Amino acid sequence: MLLFSEREFGRLRSSACFARLTAPLFLPGDLAARIRELELLAKLQPVIAVDIQPTIARAPDEDGYIITAVVELANRGSLHTKVNWKDEPPAFHACLAHFDADGRPKYDPPVRFRVPLTSNPKSAAISQMIRAGSTESILFAFKVQAAGLYLLSFRGGIDGEERAEAERLGLPLPEAWTGNKYVSVGG
Repeated sequence: MLLFSEREFGRLRSSACFARLTAPLFLPGDLAARIRELELLAKLQPVIAVDIQPTIARAPDEDGYIITAVVELANRGSLHTKVNWKDEPPAFHACLAHFDADGRPKYDPPVRFRVPLTSNPKSAAISQMIRAGSTESILFAFKVQAAGLYLLSFRGGIDGEERAEAERLGLPLPEAWTGNKYVSVGG
């Protein structure tokens, strides 16, 4: 007497194999705990999305153009992060692009700007904390003489202590949070 039809037996056998393949691997307590800790640490990281939002206007004296740029740093990760401005190259760059006969871009030397201190825009900021789930905005304004296509670039260096800790744990963390955007001026 058959307890299962051939079809039912095939389904049972398939689900038993699947259960074996997906069953948790039993490891010694210390090793399993260490793996869980590393998995948790891998999820606990800052993830910064850099967005540059430019606006272009004719200069009031009709001599050139004013470009304002809002750089948004959105932390989509689960840990706060610190971005260092001190002892780093200027964070924001703008350069006019020209194209050669092959259509490849060539760039004028960049105009560079440090991140301004909020309370005193004439001074450079030292660092900035970006909390998990939050967005910080940094404003830049400058004047250009020529119409054309400009490359706007931003780079915020990750705090050295934060990078060292990530490396110690074997977690990937970039050297800096970066973003680029082309903007057409006067076209």
